[in-house]
Amino acid sequence: MPFSSILRQISANSFFYNIETKCNEKEDGVTNPKPEEFVELLMDVILKKKIADFVVIQSFDKRTIQIIHEKYPKMKTSFLVANKKTYEENIADLGYKPFILSPVWQMVNEELVKKAHADGVKIIPWTANTLADVQKLKALNVDGIISDYPDILVQAK
Repeated sequence: MPFSSILRQISANSFFYNIETKCNEKEDGVTNPKPEEFVELLMDVILKKKIADFVVIQSFDKRTIQIIHEKYPKMKTSFLVANKKTYEENIADLGYKPFILSPVWQMVNEELVKKAHADGVKIIPWTANTLADVQKLKALNVDGIISDYPDILVQAK
């Protein structure tokens, strides 16, 4: 199901949350909780507020989304990446197929999109900030685009 279809299914009175766990192994227990504690604190709020169906949890730090996948397998996760690895290498590194793979926009090509879609994984690249870049990504049939400039996304229609 296309990401845009999922968003349309959410009623006008609902919100869709994209929550990023900002953490770093060097800062565990200093500026951010350790991954297990971070996940429990986050999931406690999500479950108490009964918003799990409207949440995607994303992270560059795979540890939190791996724990979420293990303990809360119905939660949607997104793996943010900026590297030179292939689609297969990033999925292998994560250890499971997330709901979304979110690569830096320069990593996205036709092969990556086709492989992800064949696996049922959405591709939502970040951060495309020019009209030309957004149009290129749309032509590759990505499932969404993260940008600092929503007006560019509107222009690219």
